[in-house]
Amino acid sequence: MSRADEYRYQIERQRKQELAQQRVRETTRPFVERYRSILNDVASQGLDDVIPAEFRELNSELRRMETLLESDPFAARDMSRSLGGRFHGLPRLAREQRRSNQEAELAAAEAFRKAQQAEAERQLQMKAELETAWREGLSGWSTPVALNAAFGELQQLRERLLSNATNNMTPAQVSVALRGVQQRYEA
Repeated sequence: MSRADEYRYQIERQRKQELAQQRVRETTRPFVERYRSILNDVASQGLDDVIPAEFRELNSELRRMETLLESDPFAARDMSRSLGGRFHGLPRLAREQRRSNQEAELAAAEAFRKAQQAEAERQLQMKAELETAWREGLSGWSTPVALNAAFGELQQLRERLLSNATNNMTPAQVSVALRGVQQRYEA
């Protein structure tokens, strides 16, 4: 093969390679543009905040793909093929993650509401038990005169014992306190 033939062969080979690169570039570019559109849609819906790591990674890969499209279209095409599924699945993944986050927030709010309701019910039950102990303690007084004489002290004691059910007062403690007052006044 003469030098001229070899030169023509290399020129022809280079031209074919450039044509192949141009063809791959032209067929890959719409995919890259579609991926950019998907990322923009995800960001415009605020879903990029739901899956930040995945979004950042795909955005970085897309920038790399856009750069490769000019310098090495075959590598850009290979990246497009390998990452296409992730780009197309990103909106669904983001929506599912957002829905999952919302469900978790709702469940946490419901659990908090139930805990508050249970605490309120516990407080009401405790107050009812203390009231019952108070009434039973007063019903045990044998002389109404002693009860009338102790009225002021009993009011203060009731205020102190029953005003705040969260002070961990038990019905037995209420009964003991009432018996103490009863013993002093009935003696």
